[in-house]
Amino acid sequence: MILLLELVESIRERLHDLGGDRGDPSSGFYATWQEDDAGCLWSNTELVRLLKRAVTDVALRAPISEEGVSDDAVDTLCRPSVTANTAEVSIDSRIFYVDQARLESDPYQTLLVKTTSAALAAKYGGSEWSTLTGQPTHYLEPKLGILRLFPVPVQDDALRLRVRRGYAIDFEWSDIADEETPTVTLEDVDDGLYEALILATCRLAFLKRDADTENLDRSRECERQLSQLVGPPISIRQREARRENANLGIAIRGSPRYQGSRYPWGVNDFDD
Repeated sequence: MILLLELVESIRERLHDLGGDRGDPSSGFYATWQEDDAGCLWSNTELVRLLKRAVTDVALRAPISEEGVSDDAVDTLCRPSVTANTAEVSIDSRIFYVDQARLESDPYQTLLVKTTSAALAAKYGGSEWSTLTGQPTHYLEPKLGILRLFPVPVQDDALRLRVRRGYAIDFEWSDIADEETPTVTLEDVDDGLYEALILATCRLAFLKRDADTENLDRSRECERQLSQLVGPPISIRQREARRENANLGIAIRGSPRYQGSRYPWGVNDFDD
C-alpha cells in the first residue's frame, strides 16, 4: 500500500528539496514542507502534477494485467456487455489494449481472433464486412475505449476480457495538504512500483527550466535506473500500434521482462 504523502516526501528527499531545517511543523501537519513550501524549489502542487505524469509513464511501461472472472458484474472493466445488432462495445478508458476476448455465451469459451479493419476489408471486400451479422469470431480495437466485434452479434451477450491497463490517477495535492498522518493511498498501484514512481517523477522534475532545478545529467540517470526497473519509455506511436494491430511480437510491445506482469519484477505471464 503506497501512501501518497509519504511518496511525495520520498520524492522530496531524493530531490534534496525539503525546504531547509525549519524545526517541527505546526500542529495538524505532517511536515514543514507540507505546511509551507515557499522555501522549496518545487511546490507541492507541482510535484503532485509531475507524479501524475509519472504514474502514466510507469503504467505504459508496466501495465496492469487483468482478466475478467465469473464473479465480476456485467459492465465492469473486464466484463463489458454486448448488445444485439451493435458491433461496437464500450470499454473502460483505462484499458491500453485487449489481449484476449471471449463471449460468455460460447460453451467452448473460444478466444476471439484479434484483427484489423484492413484485414477484414481485404477478405470480404471494401466495407461489406461491417454489416455482416452472426456469431462473432473476431474483434478489433478501432480507437481507445471501443472494441468492435465481427460479425455483428445477433443476441445480447457479455465479453470476458484479458486486458493491460493503466493505473487510476484520481488524486490531487488537496487530498493530502492537511494530513497530520499519511492516510490517502494509491490503491491501484502496486507497492513494488514505489521506487519506479520516485525515479519517474525526479526525471521530470530535473527538467524544470531554472538554474537551481534543471539537471539533465541527473534526469538521464533517473531514466537509466527507471528503464532497468520497468523497461524503456513507450511512445504514443507504440501504444497505438499495440492497440490497433493484431499479433504483435515482443519487440514492438516493449521490454519482455515486464510484458503483461502485474508485478514488474515477476515473470512474463503472457506467451506471444
